[in-house]
Amino acid sequence: MSARTDRGQRSLTSSILERNARVVVFHPDDDDGQTLTNHLRRIGFQVERYWPPTDTLPDRTDLVFRALLPEERAPKSEWFGPDAPPVICVVSYENPTFIDQAIKMGSDGIVTTPIRASGLLSSVVMALYHANARVSIRSASPSSSRSCSTAGICRKRRTF
Repeated sequence: MSARTDRGQRSLTSSILERNARVVVFHPDDDDGQTLTNHLRRIGFQVERYWPPTDTLPDRTDLVFRALLPEERAPKSEWFGPDAPPVICVVSYENPTFIDQAIKMGSDGIVTTPIRASGLLSSVVMALYHANARVSIRSASPSSSRSCSTAGICRKRRTF
């Protein structure tokens, strides 16, 4: 199957990548954190890396990568939830504890360490695509208000 349905139409992947999404990486300052950040920048994203995770996200964050460590309890941050940007968890190995922790925090994907370029792009594109689809469904009503980043990635505005 071709990435293009006809000669004049761009692929979904290309249209997502051209939006120059802003990515926040919450990962310790180690080889995996640096490798992840470098791969994301090579793909073309604007990347900011922090450790430890902050309670609030920078404005216009489109995607979050979050390291899950065995010694920490399930993260509790105000930026998780249905209106938050998609989250991809970074785990050192796949096991039921890490997978359950990722599910509980609403993760949209998981990547394992050591970080490699293989699989990273597909995880990012799928997370952004499905997050946009969820927002489109929730915001189908005329009274909803949406917030769109400079990358064209939209989510419903939170109201308190």
